Amino acid sequence: MSHFLLNNGASPLPGLVVADPSEALSNRATFLLHYVVPIMVLIDWLAFGPHRVSPWRDLPLWLIFPLGYGIASILRAVLAPAAPYRYPYFFLDPTDHGYGWVALQMLQLAVEFAALGAILLALDRLAAKLTSARLTSARLTSGSSAVHAPVEQPAELPLVARSQKQVGQMPSGSPLGPSGGGSG
Repeated sequence: MSHFLLNNGASPLPGLVVADPSEALSNRATFLLHYVVPIMVLIDWLAFGPHRVSPWRDLPLWLIFPLGYGIASILRAVLAPAAPYRYPYFFLDPTDHGYGWVALQMLQLAVEFAALGAILLALDRLAAKLTSARLTSARLTSGSSAVHAPVEQPAELPLVARSQKQVGQMPSGSPLGPSGGGSG
């Protein structure tokens, strides 16, 4: 998003090797913040993150941080008018267009972040369904006991027994343990 909003689609790479050290440092920090970190977070989420843990109802909560950041930036500029860089981004600066324009920019960003969040949630659900279908298919076609479908825990088991079952440490005499016909 920042590639088009802040750089107008231009490559940020030439700015990383400018002669002025302070400008180069600023450009490198911006590059890391707006290009490298989002890619790393996406890779981390896809490769290692838990899936299907965020319900759809959390989507509006995800908008609190960016909107709060925008409001805090504007308050900082109002409370510290002598600061050299009053606004971190042009779309938060009401100097040329006024606060109404800034509010519309923030609303537009909230809608874009909500759309991106919805896409991520939908892809997460789709990936979970595909993985589940692939595991079920592998279990059915192989006939092997190496792949097991998830086993629901009976409600009458005490919490300790359920947690032990989740980490595969059920006692051998337990009805769900290795000798009791369970999947241990």
